[in-house]
Order: sequence, then structure tokens, then C-alpha cells
Amino acid sequence: MSFFSSRQRCCPQCLLRRLVVKGKEVVEYFHRGVVSYLVGFRMPIPLNIEMLRPGEGELTAA
Repeated sequence: MSFFSSRQRCCPQCLLRRLVVKGKEVVEYFHRGVVSYLVGFRMPIPLNIEMLRPGEGELTAA
């Protein structure tokens, strides 16, 4: 799940992705996390979020 994306602001924990917007490449900074849910209820209940750091993937966070 991605959180807090921006094309202007970033912090040391931001991940980045390169996008093409109107023919130009731009950098977008964002945070991503792996979320565990308790399912089987009317609404899923989030139990925990493990935020990804630069250089990590979903398997590392899990």
C-alpha cells in the first residue's frame, strides 16, 4: 500500500519512482508499507503496518 506521494518533497525514508507526465520524466517520492489485516468481519481490521525503506522489497518487510 502506498502512502504520502509527492513530486516536490521527500525525506530520507522516501522511496522513489520515475513517471512520464506529458512526455517528460518526473520523479515521485512516496512511502509504501505492507499491511496485515484480520479478515472475515464486516470490515477488514488492520493489525500492523511495516513500512518499506529504500532498497527493500515486500518480501523483506514481510
